[in-house]
Amino acid sequence: MLKNNELGKIGEKVAKKYLIDKGFEFITENYFTRKGEIDLVFKNQDILLFIEVKTRRNKKDLETAIGFRKVKNLKASAEIFLEKEDVSFKEMQFDVIFVTLDAKGEVVEIGHRPDYF
Repeated sequence: MLKNNELGKIGEKVAKKYLIDKGFEFITENYFTRKGEIDLVFKNQDILLFIEVKTRRNKKDLETAIGFRKVKNLKASAEIFLEKEDVSFKEMQFDVIFVTLDAKGEVVEIGHRPDYF
C-alpha cells in the first residue's frame, strides 16, 4: 500500500502530464515559500495558474481536502512567487486537480476544477 507522500508525488506527476497534454505551458513545480508550497504553476494563454493537487484513494473526501488555512497559505505563496519570479500574464487563478488512485497507484479518475477559490 502506498504512503501519503508517495500518493502525493504520483498525483502531482499525473496532474502535470494532464495539463501538458491539454497544451498548458509548464512553469514550475513544488515551489516552496515561507508560507507553504505551490504544487504546480502553469500558464494557459495569458492566464497564470496556481495548481493545488489533491490525491486520494477514496473519492469521498476529495472535495473537503482543501481548508481555509490551505487556501490562505496558497494565496500568500502565490504573492511571494509573483514578487520573485518574472512571469508575464494578464489574469491569474487558483485551480485544483483531484486525482483518485487505486491501491496499486493506478489512476482511477482525474478532476480539474478551474478557478476553484
